[in-house]
Amino acid sequence: MVVIIILTALISAQLTFHLHAVKKLNVVLASALPSLVFALAYVVLSRFISLEEFAGLPAVFFGASFVGMSSNARIRSSLSLSLAAIVFAVVYLSLSLSFKGYGGGLGTSAAVAVLISISFESIIFAGINYLQRKNASKVSK
Repeated sequence: MVVIIILTALISAQLTFHLHAVKKLNVVLASALPSLVFALAYVVLSRFISLEEFAGLPAVFFGASFVGMSSNARIRSSLSLSLAAIVFAVVYLSLSLSFKGYGGGLGTSAAVAVLISISFESIIFAGINYLQRKNASKVSK
């Protein structure tokens, strides 16, 4: 189940990001259209097969689409976007019961996931830049 939730989050975030950053679709439509298609497919499939175990998947897909709504000025790579989607899935799995009855849980989880991903990317790039400067100063001596 965990793997399916993570895969759902990855697909949703990547698809939404692609629709708005590459295909230049309005960011709200880039989130809403795939989420609507996913929800409708879920409803249709649930009439033929039991999907009770996967009841949260439409919420995961919709929430992860918020991750994909991030600006390509903030999310600079597919890896960073994937990390944010995975963090979203982990936060969702950890806190979905805590957010029951509260509005904004999916958006908050997506924002936290994107901030963690951006922070991680900044730390990595700062470390790489530091090592490059350090190596450059050794070479010039």
